[in-house]
Amino acid sequence: MNSPAFSFELPFSSAISPHVEELRAHADAWSARSGMLDLIGRTTWAGGRFERLVARMYPQAPLPELRLVCDGVLWLFLYDDFLVPGQEGDEQERALSCAGLTARILGGTVGTRPDPPAGALWDLRRELLAAGPARWWQRWAADVQDFADSLHDEAVSRARGVPEDVEAYLALRRRTSGWAMLTDFVETAAGRVLPHDVPASPSYVAVRRAAGDVACAINDLLSLRKELAAGESHNLVLVLARNRGYDTAEAVREAERWIATRLSDYRQARQVFLDDCAHAGPAAAEPAAAFVQGLESLMRGSLDWSLESARYTHVPGNTAAPARPGGTDRSCSHPTGVHITKRGSDHEASLSPSRPVPLDSGPDAQRS
Repeated sequence: MNSPAFSFELPFSSAISPHVEELRAHADAWSARSGMLDLIGRTTWAGGRFERLVARMYPQAPLPELRLVCDGVLWLFLYDDFLVPGQEGDEQERALSCAGLTARILGGTVGTRPDPPAGALWDLRRELLAAGPARWWQRWAADVQDFADSLHDEAVSRARGVPEDVEAYLALRRRTSGWAMLTDFVETAAGRVLPHDVPASPSYVAVRRAAGDVACAINDLLSLRKELAAGESHNLVLVLARNRGYDTAEAVREAERWIATRLSDYRQARQVFLDDCAHAGPAAAEPAAAFVQGLESLMRGSLDWSLESARYTHVPGNTAAPARPGGTDRSCSHPTGVHITKRGSDHEASLSPSRPVPLDSGPDAQRS
């Protein structure tokens, strides 16, 4: 099934770690140890090129920290793929069981390494407990548990077959993306942990959520064709179409406008966050600056990886080759339907300014 072309702006610089080849060897070894490749499919997993995702999202990280973050990102995708719909058995029970085991592993009550995929989290817990301060670990563990719980919530929603409203979808999408966990790793990659009171501040919540909304909505656009082909309903474009009575093209246009609105919200929230931390002194200001830079690397790195990974470009019946970064062509049509204009070696998509769209947007709406 075809999906409309779309465009958007993401004006952050592309970057990739110089350690990407070392990271590839590390990711291959980790994946082999996971015990999951035969179940997921070795070719499918390799096509994800996850080492490049990590290298793009955390381009400034030293190699030891990059390897540690890579383990966490690989686990996130492994867990998500383990619970992909359409497998044998009850999807809700499967997700609930996995979430329960996740809680026990994080709580330290599982004494021996469990079977895949949980064994990878058991290993990761031991690594991370030794690598950083307790306050960071507690936040990360809470965010991992919320991610696991959210996949059960998504399975329940799918089984009910009741269309979600837009705001409910957005709230669940933030959780199922693992965005909170990825932003925690920004601190690990930078070697700068935020002071304990900063993550509880409204300005931190606002800037992190706005960045996550941009990244998730762009991902929904890029995966739209594949999800249409698979009959999936959990996608911003499809939720907009159902709730607003749009056809797919109209829903894509509104999603584009919402990305522009949330990008504007991010810029405003970024300034408020940096000002708040500057007033708190250097102990907060310096980690905050690194955190904001990390958020922008997450947004841009996720986009660049999505354009070169087979995870979103491979659609049954679609033989188009994925776009690749670099080169001298000024534009290309990506298999997902996005028309990308390049500036130098970077992918850069353009979006004309447009009016805000009331989709639970704005920094105030994002605060909890």
